[in-house]
Amino acid sequence: MSESRRWSVTTLALCVVLAACTFGPSPTGSPEPTSPYRQTLDEFLVATAACLQEKGYNARVEEGGIRVEGAYDRDTSKADLRACEERIDPARLQPPPKKTRAQLEAMYRYVVAQTECMREAGYTVSDPPPLQVYVDSEGSAFDPYGDLRLRGIGFSHEDLIRCQGVEERPDFFDW
Repeated sequence: MSESRRWSVTTLALCVVLAACTFGPSPTGSPEPTSPYRQTLDEFLVATAACLQEKGYNARVEEGGIRVEGAYDRDTSKADLRACEERIDPARLQPPPKKTRAQLEAMYRYVVAQTECMREAGYTVSDPPPLQVYVDSEGSAFDPYGDLRLRGIGFSHEDLIRCQGVEERPDFFDW
């Protein structure tokens, strides 16, 4: 198998994480009644990892995503992942539904809480924009971790995980 046809561990894991639209660790349980998905994100990841294992991949759930170890054919890996996702929850293959104003406001409260958490941990995080700017950007106007990275400030994985788990984390992130 040529090097260009190998599917790297990181690429496959990233593909699964992006397909699931995860935002850090989440508890298991039923999705909200308004969720467009069949099960929670954690349940989806566990089922997807099991499906990939059935197909011969060394896959496991790890920190809100799926880690696949080994080198696999890129086209086959993509097709296998898609087949698993289609079988488990085809809605996850679609772009996520547009956030409501209430969801964007909840996301903003979460961003503010994460910013404060990182500041309490000793990081110099910029101020989030005003609420309306954040809502108008559909949630893309500010990310405390992206802010730190853009300014060349490193942070620990432990602080990232702790601050992503603040109480203000919206339930719909677990869909």
